[in-house]
Amino acid sequence: MTISPLPPRVRAALALLALHTDLRRGIDRVAASGSGGLFVLGWDDTVDKVCSGGYPLPGVAATPENLSQTAKMDLAVILGGDGLTEIVRAHAVLRPHSNHVQPGHGARHSTAANTARDIAVPVVAVSEETGVATLYTGEHRIVLTERNVLMSKTAVRVLLLESRLSDLCDPALDLARADELRREVGALLDDLDLLLLELGDDGAITAELVVVYRRKLAAGPVRGNPLAPGETDEWWDHALVHVSALLSGTPDVTASADPSLPELRFRDEPHALAWLDKRWVALLRSTRWALDSGDHRTALRRLTLVLDYCYHRKPWRDWIDLATSAVLIARRIGDQATEAALLSTLGLAHRELRDHEVAVELLSLAAEVWRGLDDPSGCAVALNRLAYAHVEAGTPDLALSLAGQALELAVLAGDPKLEGMVLNNLCGMHRRAGDLVAALEHGDRATEAFQRAGYRQGLAWAEVMRGNVHHDAGRHQEAVACYQAALAVRTAVDDRYGVAVCHHDLARTLLASGDRAGAREHLDLALAHFDAIGDPRAGDVRELLREVAG
Repeated sequence: MTISPLPPRVRAALALLALHTDLRRGIDRVAASGSGGLFVLGWDDTVDKVCSGGYPLPGVAATPENLSQTAKMDLAVILGGDGLTEIVRAHAVLRPHSNHVQPGHGARHSTAANTARDIAVPVVAVSEETGVATLYTGEHRIVLTERNVLMSKTAVRVLLLESRLSDLCDPALDLARADELRREVGALLDDLDLLLLELGDDGAITAELVVVYRRKLAAGPVRGNPLAPGETDEWWDHALVHVSALLSGTPDVTASADPSLPELRFRDEPHALAWLDKRWVALLRSTRWALDSGDHRTALRRLTLVLDYCYHRKPWRDWIDLATSAVLIARRIGDQATEAALLSTLGLAHRELRDHEVAVELLSLAAEVWRGLDDPSGCAVALNRLAYAHVEAGTPDLALSLAGQALELAVLAGDPKLEGMVLNNLCGMHRRAGDLVAALEHGDRATEAFQRAGYRQGLAWAEVMRGNVHHDAGRHQEAVACYQAALAVRTAVDDRYGVAVCHHDLARTLLASGDRAGAREHLDLALAHFDAIGDPRAGDVRELLREVAG
């Protein structure tokens, strides 16, 4: 999405691959299967000149299922018919005349890129190794983006667009800054144009928000304009308040439970988690209904109340879909605290899904909003998460600077729990940098801060980090002791994701110490959970399993 503006031919190709189309669903299915694929999106004289062999498939519809099956035959699948509704040929050989070298790309992508230079229709290559689908049209190359990433990128640009357009309405704005803002607005509009093109029907809500906001801005400066709330479901809200308080570590939450709803007197964290596990699908449905029906305050309240649940259970893909729409609505009704909280958690979700670029954008926006609200705790949380995202994105120096700022704000806020979270993050950063002494020092300080806060989950985090440091130093016995201590805490509070992480970490250390059987046992336990929630760590576990088998 970095080439903008694109010529009509490329835009048309991108529209053919919008998320709602059968063609895109089929390509996404091929990407998810790990089988790889090569698709030529059309048949004409230019294609005929570079295509040979294969099997004609007259009358075969280009359904997602048929596209997935024919891609398994290897070589190229040729599509034709009005709207690319038919599979014309499968297992076809492409022999392009162009022979440009594609550094870092396999034979399938090189063939796609060179073929696209020689023909008048687009070509799509799906990597067998990474599952990444790439569109080639002429000299242009565009990586197709997963739906949740597209939605979040769109939300980021809408928020930035609004801020820049709002700044342009300032009567005191000087001409130089106005020109700079107009250039930024133009770039954002170009980006949004392409993102919405690929989103297709799935971007309808966002497209409508953009149109509505542009209309309001054309009429003058925009101020807070709260929407009238609809009816709220007091039962859901009451329950979620107590679940949220319990999961976030608020003491004595059950003492204030409403006696008219005795079933909501949650005993402990596992009880609260189990209650929401059973109702998660219903909650998503009711929250979506609230968003669609205009009861925005109810929807936003529910989405913020389940932040801690999301952190425990990691239903990130479900969460991103709702929260991306919700963060735009929070901006529209002037609820900046909700906007900042949603942006921060969306950034965390994308970071854990390893969408580092999107995570950095979202968390940077969250920190900006928290600063505007003069909220040191919220800003510290966003900066801490942003620091970790920069570590994973390969910018460690910036990460350390951001974590240092987060620590200062946490101390200023007098919040030992938050202080422990930042110190724990710094432990991980110094470990990655190879400074194990500094890492262990920060890990010990994190433990002390979590003890002051009485935060059990934090103590488990600190034990994991300290275990990682001992693992890197070759102190396997000490590492195992740390991981087992963390595992005991996470099992007690029914933190399934945390339990799976501990099994993964224990397996790494046991394998390093030569205990292959023990490593295999823990890896199997970890993989079952990571696979169930579609977490990227599943790939790491499979890699270790191959090492164990070898």
